[in-house]
Amino acid sequence: FVNQGKRGVSLDEDTLRHLAGAADAVIGDFSPSGLAESGLPDDAFTTFMPRAVVTSLSGFGLVGPKAEWASTELIVQAASG
Repeated sequence: FVNQGKRGVSLDEDTLRHLAGAADAVIGDFSPSGLAESGLPDDAFTTFMPRAVVTSLSGFGLVGPKAEWASTELIVQAASG
């Protein structure tokens, strides 16, 4: 329920480029400043994979006063009443 058993992966830029070359889409949960904080430029994915669909999902949107807020299922439920 709260990401129990969830696994994560950290990639260096070379591995990202290799994987991106074979992908058709990237779905991320980056905050508006998330890519910059990771050291990747805003156009990182479109540079690696110009024909792919790249999107980001955010509990509070990508712009606005709450855009930088972290969101989990519990936080979104509480915020939505």
